[in-house]
Amino acid sequence: MFYHDDNAKRAPEDLVKHISTPHDLQLKEVRVGDVVHALGNRFTWSNDCVPAEVCADWRSRGDPLCDEALREMFSSGIAGPAGKDLYDFLETYVAAKKHDANSPSVKFWNHIHDLPPAGAQVTDDETLVAQRFYLDCSLQITQGLLYYTLAGGFASPRIVRTLRSISYLVTPSKAETKEADDRTYTRLLETMQFFTDVLGCTTSPTTKPSAYLLPGGEGWKSCIRVRMLHGVARNRVLTKWKRDGLTESIVPIAQEDMSGTLAGFSTTPLWVLNSLGIPSTSIEQNAYLSLWRHIGFYMGVEPDIILRYFTSVRTSTDFLASLMIALLGDDEGNYVAAEGPTLPILRATSNRAPTYAPVQYAYAYTRKVLGPELSEHLAVPKPGFWMGYIRFPAVLWAQHYPVVFGRYYSYIRPGWRDARRAVLREMISRGVRNGMGLRKTHFRPRDEKGGDLEKDAQAAEKLIPDYIGGKRMMWNWVLVLTEMILVSTFGAVGMAAALFMFMKMLHKNFVLYNMTADNFML
Repeated sequence: MFYHDDNAKRAPEDLVKHISTPHDLQLKEVRVGDVVHALGNRFTWSNDCVPAEVCADWRSRGDPLCDEALREMFSSGIAGPAGKDLYDFLETYVAAKKHDANSPSVKFWNHIHDLPPAGAQVTDDETLVAQRFYLDCSLQITQGLLYYTLAGGFASPRIVRTLRSISYLVTPSKAETKEADDRTYTRLLETMQFFTDVLGCTTSPTTKPSAYLLPGGEGWKSCIRVRMLHGVARNRVLTKWKRDGLTESIVPIAQEDMSGTLAGFSTTPLWVLNSLGIPSTSIEQNAYLSLWRHIGFYMGVEPDIILRYFTSVRTSTDFLASLMIALLGDDEGNYVAAEGPTLPILRATSNRAPTYAPVQYAYAYTRKVLGPELSEHLAVPKPGFWMGYIRFPAVLWAQHYPVVFGRYYSYIRPGWRDARRAVLREMISRGVRNGMGLRKTHFRPRDEKGGDLEKDAQAAEKLIPDYIGGKRMMWNWVLVLTEMILVSTFGAVGMAAALFMFMKMLHKNFVLYNMTADNFML
């Protein structure tokens, strides 16, 4: 169980309201000040929590500017969006219609070149702090993104329905095949590339740290490409529903889903670090959240939502804890969590380079960050005794030590942490590219069956191998690890020697004291 405030910790059990679905919020008349227990989270319901009726309204609101632009671009006899670089296509299309002020594509183009409103635009200092914070805790944040945000968040009944409609991440078939696992793994790596793009791992540092997230920057382009990719998926799902004769009052990939995704990227990692016992300062947390407010604006989350629910870590925490009820709760009671994407995601990411961690490790980590209640809700199996009680805790300690070591050693030699960050920045981006077959995705839509990209599209994203740079990176990584090991070893030996001398001195003084006392008695 995760307690999100002191009042929730102290509340007597008989005063806690247990919530499982959005319907429970109305049935149990949850009010501001009530302590709520939902999906393993216990928190005090505040004005920053989102009511069920607000979520219901968000489900009917998509991203109209993006959707109308896509409809215009692909409704004039032009081939569909499959395999296209949507940003490049938009840029070319708008260049031919730049004098048409009423064109939806031109309106969308102008919109994405606006700066975020006051309160949502990240500063250079915040960008730098957020990037360093991510690099320092990159392993923990990345695993939190995988095992909490993606494996847990994508299990929302409505999101699963959308994913199945377009065969993204999960397929209509329940067969467990290597082909299905590889496909899921590729999709996850593409998500990881987006994550590293917007955190500046794939761009070289400049004198203006936030430049890559401003119009024209590489991180900004990734935001627009993914936003348009979501627009294509939204249109395909609506078309399929219409073709199947379904009438829905909700919009796929609606504002509820997009704001939940934003919270999953911005707030969930802070939850994970807290549950793992990794320290972080309020400056780091606020800078990280500020970076994602900026990204959320370009991803299509409505500014009113960003400025209302993402203004502080406390606000976003209450927001996400309450939104999870709407996203993961199932009022109709016919959703089977075991058939969602959670287990396919865990299976697809196991036994992969460079660690080749077994699926038992994925089970252990997921249960650690989700907690037992939500893990049971998502049907995550328990790991075996060896993994759960011996190997996994040892691996966690080994992953945590460099973070803690860096925080204290930086007071003596700040250069070590800077060197570690530089190596990790390159190592993360290389790892993602290598996992995708040495390519850098432009987030091109697949065909409607969700198959692989055409060979021409894949060839356009291929990268030239840099073996010399890779060897240099690995050598720098060895130097970073060697210094940490040597300093830790000599430090431990020095502390042991100091302790030995101290104990020896105490023993000597104790003997002298006894001899003096004996002489006095005589």
